[in-house]
Amino acid sequence: MVYVIPDVRLDPFAERGYPGKYHSATTVATTTTASFTGSSAGTVEDHGYGAGAIMIGAGANVVASKIFVAGGGVINGNDLVVGTVYEISPLQVQSTGGNIFVLKRQQ
Repeated sequence: MVYVIPDVRLDPFAERGYPGKYHSATTVATTTTASFTGSSAGTVEDHGYGAGAIMIGAGANVVASKIFVAGGGVINGNDLVVGTVYEISPLQVQSTGGNIFVLKRQQ
């Protein structure tokens, strides 16, 4: 078996880390439901553990769009302002119109 060690000098993020609070984003598109628990990692529906914020896109601010919060509770899309980042850990996100952006937080 051959192990290849990546050259971190080619990737400044691997060498120095990610600046800012968040390191990646997942788009939950119209008529899509996505989970962020990590318990079904590798499936299309589960985008892994570590989501720490959400942002509602245009068209997703409707009552049928839902943010299921990790600690309990549900937030309707129409209760959030488009383009504002909310530091909420989602368990699951359900978009019925427009995009909802889920941001993974650095540890």
